[in-house]
Amino acid sequence: MTPQRTKQLLSVLAVDDDPACLKLLCRHLGDDFNVETADSAENALKILEESTFHVLISDYDLPGKNGAWLFTNARKRAPSMKRILISGQHPDDVERFLRTNLIDAFLAKPISPKQIRKFLAASVGVSRPSAPECE
Repeated sequence: MTPQRTKQLLSVLAVDDDPACLKLLCRHLGDDFNVETADSAENALKILEESTFHVLISDYDLPGKNGAWLFTNARKRAPSMKRILISGQHPDDVERFLRTNLIDAFLAKPISPKQIRKFLAASVGVSRPSAPECE
């Protein structure tokens, strides 16, 4: 009898200072991804120094350093990690961020799970493995 293989889930680091937004992301992505959360760019960078992620989703306006700072540092550590900027405002630099590959996508708040899933399905592929727990 051959042992069954467990499908490895892709990992997402979601960063936002709004707990409701983090909860929404966690709830809607938790079926397809291992989701970890951080409430600031500095905390996210500490997590990125210890763990590897397939996708980084971050708000632009964060306490302390902003999302652009986080994406710049994350790209240095993991250039192949997909980076999605979410924001309630349209930062003037979004087009430059996209053109210079600092981010792979921009989603305006309020974000819908459908928007995120569509991007993730196109960029990293999404399967339907068993649901993990979300912090």
